[in-house]
Amino acid sequence: MIPLQRVFRPGDTANLRNKRGACAHCDRVREDGEHFRVCKGCEIALYCSERCQHARWPLHKPICNLHRKRKSIASRPELMTFDPGMPSSPELNTLIRDFIEVHRPSFQTLLEVKLFLLGGMDAFSNHAREPQACLVPLQYRAPGPDGANPALAFSFTNMVFLPLSRMLQDGRKRGSTFPEGWEASAPMRERLRASFAPDPKFVDFIPVIFAPQRGSSWQMDYFALYRPELRMTRESALHQLTSYSNLVEVGVVLRQSDAKKASANPSAYLPGFLRSVDHGRKWEWSVLIDWTSDPEWRGATTKEELRHVIARKLEEVPSSAFAY
Repeated sequence: MIPLQRVFRPGDTANLRNKRGACAHCDRVREDGEHFRVCKGCEIALYCSERCQHARWPLHKPICNLHRKRKSIASRPELMTFDPGMPSSPELNTLIRDFIEVHRPSFQTLLEVKLFLLGGMDAFSNHAREPQACLVPLQYRAPGPDGANPALAFSFTNMVFLPLSRMLQDGRKRGSTFPEGWEASAPMRERLRASFAPDPKFVDFIPVIFAPQRGSSWQMDYFALYRPELRMTRESALHQLTSYSNLVEVGVVLRQSDAKKASANPSAYLPGFLRSVDHGRKWEWSVLIDWTSDPEWRGATTKEELRHVIARKLEEVPSSAFAY
């Protein structure tokens, strides 16, 4: 598992798109100090050589053209719909990408819990004739004095599972680029499935569309779904649904306890928050509580006591750290 990003800079999306710095064709990871070629069309895809760039072009062309189209639309304000005070489309897209990366562990858990409440992974697998997608409506939050905290840029309320065909049909009616994005991402989806296929617990990927309720921006991501190792009860699932939704809402950010050991123990997360550095030019993750060693946490014996510990730790964080 690739360690989750811990440092965010406004407008910096390169690390989000390709955290390993791998060639989009041969998958070779760049070494320290090595520079790869960047596609001039989408300004996202990396290539270790001109040869790899030419070899990949037939597969990369659809997604590259889509990014060009979205940039072209974003440069024409008359085609965009925004409420007063909302950022431009490119800024909003960056905020959504950051928000997804910031809260990826929480969204991963929420997806699995929601699917359990809807019948479990077997029920999801039986949708082979009617593939599903997940829609996550977001409510934009105005930034504070230090700028937009990536963990608090949106308010999250719910996750809705819908037939993929319906979302594609609705997108075509509204003139959205989502249907085009889905078609263009086919090679990437197959590549992802091939890389996860050896894991016996892997079920499939589900497309998740994060979209502000106002405006024309959206971001699509893919989350891997696994067969759960432990059996849940409905009561515990509902508790997790509330708990992880609250973590997202208050800006608590989960990260691996040791980024270097993330692949060995990817589920060992610690709750933290993003601290503003240099007046919002950079946001860095800081631990809120180490629940593996904190005596207060280890002494808590009930869920209510555990909630109290987290609430008190949040109160101890300077309000300027959240910038909201």
